[in-house]
Amino acid sequence: MTNLLNNEQIILTNTGELKVSFFAGYDCQFKISSWSEGLQFLTFENGKWTTEEIDPGILLANEKTLAISDVIEQFIKTIPNDVIEAVCHFQYKQFSLLRLVAQYPKLTDVLLHSPTLCWLVVCSAEQQNWSIENVAQILQLKRVNIVEKLFVSKSMPLVKLINKLQLINYSEGEALLLIKLFKNADIVNAFNHWNIVPIQALRVVSKRPWFINSKLLSNELEITKSNQQNLMQFATFNQTYDDLHRMHNALDKVFDPRVWLAIGSSLQLTRLHEKWIVRYNRSERGRLDALAKIQKIPPFLRQCGTLQTDDPVTNIPFTVIDYPACIIGDLTDFIQIKNSRELSEEGIYMGHCVGSYSEKLVQEKSYIYKLLKPERATVELKIRGDKISVTQFKLANNVKPAPKSYEFLTALMNDYQLNNE
Repeated sequence: MTNLLNNEQIILTNTGELKVSFFAGYDCQFKISSWSEGLQFLTFENGKWTTEEIDPGILLANEKTLAISDVIEQFIKTIPNDVIEAVCHFQYKQFSLLRLVAQYPKLTDVLLHSPTLCWLVVCSAEQQNWSIENVAQILQLKRVNIVEKLFVSKSMPLVKLINKLQLINYSEGEALLLIKLFKNADIVNAFNHWNIVPIQALRVVSKRPWFINSKLLSNELEITKSNQQNLMQFATFNQTYDDLHRMHNALDKVFDPRVWLAIGSSLQLTRLHEKWIVRYNRSERGRLDALAKIQKIPPFLRQCGTLQTDDPVTNIPFTVIDYPACIIGDLTDFIQIKNSRELSEEGIYMGHCVGSYSEKLVQEKSYIYKLLKPERATVELKIRGDKISVTQFKLANNVKPAPKSYEFLTALMNDYQLNNE
């Protein structure tokens, strides 16, 4: 709701309430009572004010919110500064956390010392239909009893693990993932010795449970680096395994989890990835050659059966599939890959595994482009609403582009968005 605070009238009343009236199509009013009155959220309907228990999604402890209005900044200054600092990272249920402590000041200590645990209780309350009174009662328990209420198991290791969590934006998706995973004692035990536990590591084991006791997870991913490095490391880690899965599936091979348990370093993982790229693209080249031969055969002969080749992995028939058009279209030196033939040719030419991305493109989970200059590269885009994000940007053989190429692509995307606003 915060992003709607652009066409409004904001007033701080004599009693310390923040009152907001929307205009320009948003014919409604709401107000938030002062901190001392418990941060109640009220809406004006049918000539009267009604208290709403549902979280309105307003991020009071947020720099963008502060920038909207001096009145809002004045209102937020009435909230204790240590409470603001404890909740400023939360993008989901932040208002509920503030309201909880405003109405139950004795919970301030548990919020300041275990903010993530408090947040998980508030997130679980929505799923379990707990009232704010129930939440307050739970948070007055010992921490080990709190996690028992949430995750059935009475576990001190889980209490410690929650304090070690390194989340990205404390979103709803992260909350749901944690609520699900922390009911699994094996996961809790696997990460109990880590100094910091990033959400990316938990995402890895949620998708691939066999990694819980893998050598790679224990040897390579101990957290001794900065937050940004961790995110980059886990993003690369996830991408590599996703690529390996896709190539295995495309070649109709059985994916044996025991292979991964034997991998002890990211270098071994990279070498396995490179080996499978060569094998996959050799198969794709054979299938494309077979397709070219088939297309030269008269139609009545094609009905006699699928053309076979000497290499058994190329016996899967190649079918040309058209992909949905990206809203960006083709730009200068930036051309969309439009069908499965072009995708396989791009992978073979560039020496990477993009040819295995066909299913993602059919489902519009991403779009693949070839960049012609300043360096020849392959680009994966994701588009969600008005947001365009570059998820992969690789030269031939997965080499990282030069800074000038990043600058060129960034300028290209910025120009497109400016011209289409």
